[in-house]
Amino acid sequence: FRRVLFRSTMVPIAGSCSAYGQAVDGVGSAARMAYAADLTVLSDGSYLFFSDYFKQYVRKLNILTTQVTTLYNAGSTNIITPFRVANSGNFFILTRNNYFQVVNTTTNAVIATIGSGAGTATKDGVGTAADFPSPSVFSSYIRAIELSADDSVLYVAHDTMADASRAALRRIVLAT
Repeated sequence: FRRVLFRSTMVPIAGSCSAYGQAVDGVGSAARMAYAADLTVLSDGSYLFFSDYFKQYVRKLNILTTQVTTLYNAGSTNIITPFRVANSGNFFILTRNNYFQVVNTTTNAVIATIGSGAGTATKDGVGTAADFPSPSVFSSYIRAIELSADDSVLYVAHDTMADASRAALRRIVLAT
């Protein structure tokens, strides 16, 4: 990662370009990322969260100390981007089966699931009663997600390449 300062000077803050494929916790250049993707910064600017796609990790960077720490190892869940971190400390992981897991960053416990993962149809509903389009072999049909400023709503943009009728912007009210 690099930090852009005044006059567009880039300064490395974590990781190294010479260690592709590794995922090692550490400070500054001692940290390694296998494939960092989908960055999210907490609103107070203290932490940058990212998915380490090849290793199936969710990791955080302390922006002040440059310490990189692995928060969550998704293992067989097969996380894919996009993902987001709420200011509450929970994060939303999109899985390869197109359902979201809500994970608490303190306990690393999955506290909720949004979507069934069946992918048979686009279906509104609460929790696992909802459904999103099935992913292709190459990518998810979930194109983007974003949290509202107060973390009460998760917005999801999805489509399919084969069926335009399944394209939609959806709103997930997180209190339900």
